[in-house]
Amino acid sequence: MLAPRILAVVLCTAFLLPVAGGCTEAPQRYEMTYLSLFDTVVTIVLYAEGETEAQEMFRAVYDDLARYDALFDIYEEHEGTANLKTVNDNAGKAPVAVEPELLSLLLFGKEVYALTEGRVNIAFGSVLTLWHDARTAGIADPDSAALPERAALEQAAGDDVCAVMMELVQGEGGVRPLDKAMVQALAKLCQEKDWLLLVDEVQTGIGRTGTLFAYQQFDIQPDVVSFAKGIAGGLPLGGILASEKCAAVLTPGTHGSSFGANPVSTAAGGAVMAKLDDAFLKEVQEKGQYLRTSIENLGSPWLGGVVGMGLMLGVDVKEDHTNKEPPCCWTMACSASPPGSACVCCLPWSSPRTKWTKVWPS
Repeated sequence: MLAPRILAVVLCTAFLLPVAGGCTEAPQRYEMTYLSLFDTVVTIVLYAEGETEAQEMFRAVYDDLARYDALFDIYEEHEGTANLKTVNDNAGKAPVAVEPELLSLLLFGKEVYALTEGRVNIAFGSVLTLWHDARTAGIADPDSAALPERAALEQAAGDDVCAVMMELVQGEGGVRPLDKAMVQALAKLCQEKDWLLLVDEVQTGIGRTGTLFAYQQFDIQPDVVSFAKGIAGGLPLGGILASEKCAAVLTPGTHGSSFGANPVSTAAGGAVMAKLDDAFLKEVQEKGQYLRTSIENLGSPWLGGVVGMGLMLGVDVKEDHTNKEPPCCWTMACSASPPGSACVCCLPWSSPRTKWTKVWPS
């Protein structure tokens, strides 16, 4: 829990560097995503006067985060660092001298555990280990990426689980849809154990995958669905859908928001929803299939198979190439995901299909 605080401080410092330098020209925006930190996706956004300065800033931020990642690691040893794995391995055997930041993390975790009556527990290691193992294997071999086996989940969960949350298409992880059978098995387990099933549709929802929500293509019924991004056509807006047994938890007045009920954003959301009829969603499916087939038929020496659903598509980069090479980043049609992984196709426009050939070289 301490790492996000540190990340926020480091990134804020990075944002201020160009301003403090007194540059005369408007700084440019740079973005870099890393998969190797804190068992999650870490994206750093900063502003710099040029590529060289940006890379220096990225390196400085990354090095700081990597130090904390090594310090808080419970899986691997790091030379010269007494980390959480070192502490666990020596439990009941010998004292371990540790960095002050590690003590701060443990004390903060204990404080949060008490405040949340045990709902937030940094020592929930068995489930975290399953996630770590599955994620590590998926990054090494994306085509074989899979959720943990049901039996392993049951054994690790014990009686402490209240909910399971899934992102059905791993957006920042290379636009990889989860296996339908595994998703259904996990949904069934949630029903049997009386766990809530939460689905994150922030990226996948509002028609991007060819249905209003991606979960509809997996034949499951979540208890809670979160959505944002596409709902207001670019304006800031988000929301949740809840089943009957969850809907009564947040009644009017129990949750405040500084920017809630923004009239402009909600009007935009209403306009977007008015467009999302069956004919529109069918067109998303048809355009997605057209784009998928067109990319696959390019015969590109760089581009491999196409992954994803509807118009939320990614293009695998062939071995010995990266997504920083052309034609992986042609125009604004594509924005590169984590370096060396997939080329994520973003299609925010609604132009006729006949104009799309301008994006792809003949």
